[in-house]
Amino acid sequence: MQTYNYLANEMPRELIEVYNDIEQDVLRIIVKRLKSGAKPERVFQEIKDLVDGYNPKIEKVVKMIFADSKKKAVKDNAKMFNVEQSEEHEAVSNDEANALIAPALISALAVIASLNRKIVNNAVNKYAKEYQ
Repeated sequence: MQTYNYLANEMPRELIEVYNDIEQDVLRIIVKRLKSGAKPERVFQEIKDLVDGYNPKIEKVVKMIFADSKKKAVKDNAKMFNVEQSEEHEAVSNDEANALIAPALISALAVIASLNRKIVNNAVNKYAKEYQ
């Protein structure tokens, strides 16, 4: 399990907590299914369903992180604009910040989908090795 201290510079705390929960749930499935002798295909589906069930929570956390970042950026930009009062600079509006963040949010969700697939595949591969 990756701890918050280890991942603090890599991921926001909220995502670390979600993935720690996923990891614990996947481990429970693997231990339970190894004891029962379930076939890897069944375990694959169970783990996939589990990770898919976390997707709305993960998406909510990612959107919250981006929204908080956007609010801070707009606020900080407005402060800088008020200090500089320069004609060359205009404060970034909320709509402009949304337009800038939307592609990054889509990319982040794609990366998370890829990470989720890796979690499922890695867990099932480990299970299959133990199953044999």
